[in-house]
Amino acid sequence: VSGPVEQAFTMNLAHEAGFLQGQGKPTLVLVEEGSERGMENWTNAAGLVAPRFPADESAFDPENENSLVSILRHWIESVKTAERQRYD
Repeated sequence: VSGPVEQAFTMNLAHEAGFLQGQGKPTLVLVEEGSERGMENWTNAAGLVAPRFPADESAFDPENENSLVSILRHWIESVKTAERQRYD
């Protein structure tokens, strides 16, 4: 996706991510390797958690530390830790 469609998509995604973060919701945006340019175009992406995952089948290999499974496990654990600390 490129041009005006890409711009509209990234602007909408940035808006929605900001809305969720503003409500204190844990937010994770996953970026496929090679798609970083869209992230760089955001003006308000500072501080947004946006790990990169492989653009090939290794993205689905749970043994790969950069796979979607590994990224999600790490993120879920960090959210749980933050929640525990919040109520301690």
